Amino acid sequence: MTRLTEHSFLSECVTATLRQFAEIGLFSWKDSRRLDFDFSGELGRGSARALVGQTLWDHGGGDAERVRAMLLEPHAAIRVCLARDTVWAHRLLQEASSDLRASGLPRLRGGLRVIWVPADFSAEDRAQRATVTDALTSDLAREIVVGVLLGRLGGEDIRQFVRIRGVAGLHFAILHGVKTASFDQRVSPSELALRLKVSEKTVRERLSRLISCGFVIPDRKGMARVRITDKGTAFLDVCMQLWREAAGARPEPHFSTILRLLDLRGAAESTTRPLVCHVASESLLNETPEVVTRRLLTTIDAAMARWGIEFAPHRAT
Repeated sequence: MTRLTEHSFLSECVTATLRQFAEIGLFSWKDSRRLDFDFSGELGRGSARALVGQTLWDHGGGDAERVRAMLLEPHAAIRVCLARDTVWAHRLLQEASSDLRASGLPRLRGGLRVIWVPADFSAEDRAQRATVTDALTSDLAREIVVGVLLGRLGGEDIRQFVRIRGVAGLHFAILHGVKTASFDQRVSPSELALRLKVSEKTVRERLSRLISCGFVIPDRKGMARVRITDKGTAFLDVCMQLWREAAGARPEPHFSTILRLLDLRGAAESTTRPLVCHVASESLLNETPEVVTRRLLTTIDAAMARWGIEFAPHRAT
């Protein structure tokens, strides 16, 4: 039987893991299998992003050239390097980055994301393969899925959202209304107020809080019109998947990894959520991920019940 090498296992693990994350529906993944890289593909979410990567394991003589080729790849939006955690690999990456800065070339678009693998990893050991796969799954979720594709959405952003006081579900309905506005996804507070049958003053107050969360941004100075941010769109997509899971959809194991990075929990880990008046308080600062998840689901339920909010079928593009 052919020996399973660490280099091949790690490279294949990246593409397999991204493919599994894509099955959630938050983005798409397509292998490109470019011969000049150990792994490569296209990540789709709104627009396609080319990902290229190298695996540094055996300390071959051509590793420096391979890393420089990755850094100079003009079409790459995301560059990933899996590296054996050795002094040699640290030095190689430092020198390659220094050479790039000294060259006077434009700043690297998207930067370089390095994932370190324990130097004593053996791909022939089943238990070690499982441990490294779990670690890579968490690293890729943090560095690529949350760090890039979901607009750097964070747990504190979500906590700010669930702390918004007032009528249950209104802030969710307003954010959804901005997302589903006209073709250019720009809408005025008065248009939202008319659609949701609430006062314009109330809408403006909620929009200010949504701006603080990073979910909405004014088109210009003031708030004549607003539009949703990438982070806001990502938040709605996470809410959609979370709500579907709570409604009985099959839980996606890799989605639970994303939720934990956002300091949330899956619907099955949260207790049954009562549809109660949504009044936030300072005590939320110390509430558990399960409680925050339950309040988020309650907010979504309220928006759906009062304003008929519906989640359109999601298609990663």
